[in-house]
Amino acid sequence: MNYKLVKISFASSSILLALGLSVFYIRKVFYRKRQTQNKNKIILHYFYDATYKSPSRSLDLIRLETWLKFAGITYELNIPKSRFYSISNSLFIRINENIFTNPDDSITYLAKTLGKDLSDGLNHVEKSISRGVFYMCKESLSKCLMIMRFKYGNRHDISLSLIEFFINKHIFKKMIRFNTYENYPKEKVIEIAIQDLKALDDFLRNKEFMFGSSVCAEDAYLFGVISQFVCFDESEIGFYLREKCFNIMRFYENVKSIYWKEWDNRIIRS
Repeated sequence: MNYKLVKISFASSSILLALGLSVFYIRKVFYRKRQTQNKNKIILHYFYDATYKSPSRSLDLIRLETWLKFAGITYELNIPKSRFYSISNSLFIRINENIFTNPDDSITYLAKTLGKDLSDGLNHVEKSISRGVFYMCKESLSKCLMIMRFKYGNRHDISLSLIEFFINKHIFKKMIRFNTYENYPKEKVIEIAIQDLKALDDFLRNKEFMFGSSVCAEDAYLFGVISQFVCFDESEIGFYLREKCFNIMRFYENVKSIYWKEWDNRIIRS
């Protein structure tokens, strides 16, 4: 009798041990799977500022999202609603435990880490041209855009309340301090921007994107800047772009239709 009890006790212990090992193994597999899924998890953080024209008034957000779409990288959006719009609200991107507040740093890190350098297919001449377009966007067009928006623009163009516009004009005045463009009269800013647009329009003639049918990183920057002018600028710059720059507008529509299929779902419906 005691022998039978020992056998039953041993069998029960074996079963319990097997069940315990099975649970441990399943949890370990699940943990590894979850770790793999969370590896290189990318979350874009910003404040919700969509209008009835564009998903965002932020050039950086549109540019970074466009680059991620170009690279085929899956990402999540965290854009809580804010009662007050401010240009000092900075975009940041979380990649695992790393946080980047600069779009250039984000793109450089992701391109290197994930092997998504969109300039790999360019020859040395095209790379030089793309660098020129990058600096035109960063040092000229984007500055013209913001100066026209907050120094010479109208609050209705970017759908801001009177108080929001007044406060953001004050913030922008501090941000642009000591910049060369700060002291330029409105006519000079318009002249510079239109010259840049003319050059870009000539360059994009008969092209789907900057260098043919394949996109590069600078296509994302260019789309970010152009989208802001197209959607929000009601000055002579915006008018010239929409009415005269057929090649740029074709480029804009190409990027939007191919890579921004959710554009209309991200804007505010009137």
